[in-house]
Amino acid sequence: MLTADYKTTDEALKAIAEKISKFYQEKYPQIASGKADSVKGAVVELQRIYSTTFFPYMKVNWKTHPNNIGHFYYQGCFRCHDGNHVSKDGKVISKDCNSCHTVIEQQESGTQIASLPAQPFKHPVDIGDLTGVNCSDCHSGGVGP
Repeated sequence: MLTADYKTTDEALKAIAEKISKFYQEKYPQIASGKADSVKGAVVELQRIYSTTFFPYMKVNWKTHPNNIGHFYYQGCFRCHDGNHVSKDGKVISKDCNSCHTVIEQQESGTQIASLPAQPFKHPVDIGDLTGVNCSDCHSGGVGP
């Protein structure tokens, strides 16, 4: 129900209610009658999910944009932490890994290269200056840009 194509939110909310109710009435009539409150609760929850993650008038939904949490598979944090975003007072949003991460342990080829106290981040393989690349440039996992 959530992934069907709807022209408006109202159309989606009505269709979700109708199709879920019809599904249980046709496929599981005992649940439709015996657990009617649960089925209604499921409808309400699906409608809530749709209302907060789908915006048909803007042609935007949860599938439109990649997950930008983190930075391995998509640009994530580096959308802003790229060294190019500057505030009105001239402060640059740093791309320094240590701004967000406290590196307490690292390994290189199975050998521990850093441990407590906190150390600056060191990439396990020397790729030169890390300020010119984002993690997602290499760590795409087959997805992303």
